Amino acid sequence: MLTKKITLLADSKEVRLADYRARIILLTEKLGGLNILEHPCEIQSICKEIVSLKNSLRTESCEPLRKSPPMHSKK
Repeated sequence: MLTKKITLLADSKEVRLADYRARIILLTEKLGGLNILEHPCEIQSICKEIVSLKNSLRTESCEPLRKSPPMHSKK
């Protein structure tokens, strides 16, 4: 893998989604600078990682946000 994958359980859904998007942008930029004749294996690896990140992003986006328990007001 070209990027270091660190996921903390404490990260909110929004933070994870932003991380996926940032990594996709980084990999896409790296991909743009490669030549298919000189770097076919690296291009294949980057493409697989982008697909994996997009699938993770799609899965995360479909999950509902966790709601905190309702706070009871004092009467």
